[in-house]
Amino acid sequence: NGNGGGNNELQFYTARDTNSYVENGTLVIQALKENYSGRQYTSARLRTLNQGDWKYGRVEVRAKLPAGTGTWPAIWMLPTDWVYGGWPNSGEIDIMEHVGYEPGAIHGTVHTQAYNHTNGTQVGAVTGVPDFDTNFHVYALEWTPLQIRVYVDNNHYFTFNNQNQGWQTWPFDQRFHLILNIAIGGDWGGAQGVDDSIFPVKMYIDYVRVYQNSASAPTINMLNPAPGTNFQPGETIQIDVESNDTDGTVQKVELFQGEAKIGQDDVSPYEFSIDNAYSGCYELKAVATDNDGYVTATDPVGITVGSGCGKSPYGIQPEPIPGIIEMENYDMGGAGVSYNDNDVANQGNAFRVGEGVDIEVASDIGSGYNIGFIESGEWVEYLVDVEYSGSHSVISRVASETGGGSFVIEMDGEVVAGPITVNATGGWQTWQSVFTENVQLTRGIHVMRVRFISGSFNINKLTIFAVSVGTEPDPVNPLPTEFALEQNYPNPFNPSTTIRYSLPENDAVKLVVYDIVGKEVATLINDRQQPGKYEINFDAQHLQSGTYFFRLSTSQHSAIRKMLLIK
Repeated sequence: NGNGGGNNELQFYTARDTNSYVENGTLVIQALKENYSGRQYTSARLRTLNQGDWKYGRVEVRAKLPAGTGTWPAIWMLPTDWVYGGWPNSGEIDIMEHVGYEPGAIHGTVHTQAYNHTNGTQVGAVTGVPDFDTNFHVYALEWTPLQIRVYVDNNHYFTFNNQNQGWQTWPFDQRFHLILNIAIGGDWGGAQGVDDSIFPVKMYIDYVRVYQNSASAPTINMLNPAPGTNFQPGETIQIDVESNDTDGTVQKVELFQGEAKIGQDDVSPYEFSIDNAYSGCYELKAVATDNDGYVTATDPVGITVGSGCGKSPYGIQPEPIPGIIEMENYDMGGAGVSYNDNDVANQGNAFRVGEGVDIEVASDIGSGYNIGFIESGEWVEYLVDVEYSGSHSVISRVASETGGGSFVIEMDGEVVAGPITVNATGGWQTWQSVFTENVQLTRGIHVMRVRFISGSFNINKLTIFAVSVGTEPDPVNPLPTEFALEQNYPNPFNPSTTIRYSLPENDAVKLVVYDIVGKEVATLINDRQQPGKYEINFDAQHLQSGTYFFRLSTSQHSAIRKMLLIK
């Protein structure tokens, strides 16, 4: 067609047998230098749309590529049904691209709403094939529900993993079709002009082979609660799920409220228990993943707690403090009740897209989402359950390309922290931690509001941990009556220190050490323990000097403390 392939390309694609034909059993795409319908070049673009459409499998194309400045051959895939909207939302998979002014550099790339060249987040890789124009090579794609892998011959050089963050990062759960073409010029292919002396140029295709993945998806059914079940506030909600896989095994079953994951069980029977449910209206969904990466979800099951659907925590329970508060999990209730945003649309278009808070995909450690497009006067609220009265510290995970900004943290309308200043970090996804100390909190359930004073920054999460909290031994009963995590001693330390904690009951216990950006660096305990007082030695000789955090968690409690390693 006269528009070429977009990207300001110069060719006119035709259906003539001078631009595509079979020669000695080999398919040939030929680009010519000729005046045709207002263009100076012609070529062919062959596609399998509605004749060969696939989801998952292996694609192999054995081809010999053209050389010369201005050529831009490609073997690639586009969505057949465009379920998530126009480009790049519904995705693109580039199995092979080559631009003539970089001879032998073979590119494999994917494009999604979150990752594409228009916003500087494109992901891909390049490998060298020096004889690309004199010998045939197999350009291949392996595509599963878990990842995309790109090859040249037997060289695997690019992997793109499913981050399980929705279609914005992984639209590759739909049918795609294959495209073969030679473009001339264009934004990328013509960046150094076109050498007219090279024409005609040809791309030879020996074969195209598609191996369809025949694995079947797991089955899943939520046995209870039944749709419409009403629970009393504070009641325990029991969820039972049945899942099977006829040609493999179920690897995990995840439980979601809305879009937020609130539980996971890896062993049948798949059971979940939510204690102290807060009043509100919720939608539960269970998702099963099998050993092949195939995913099946139940239909949402609506339940109510109490009598109304007003302000309620997104995860059914108030956010625990000490703990980590992910900013995208602000309360339900809508504009003016649980958030205030200066425009009605979610400009990030990545999570809770039907509401006005601007949430986008984050590339911080641990991935997830962040609130962006922040403006003065906006705010978000979270129902929180503070376990201890006393002094706390807050770590705010923030990013700003240039201007920075500031915000405050309020509890029940009173400022408890801030203004917290965010300086420029060098990029919208260049994340840094801001520490705020001596934040006085009171035990109990409160409404925490994060209120933005000035914008021009992104915020990912708040990590809040208790500082001045302890427990006295019971003089009558030698067993502790309260959960407690003590400050490590010595602190600062080099290279080892002792961590002490108390458990009032038999429970599953996890003690994990994190670095300053939230990356897990050591798991010290991951086991069920009896009531009692414990101490464990932490040897950090393999770590660099710096600030670290250790987090103790059970099914009922959690606490975080800070420690300093100085070598």
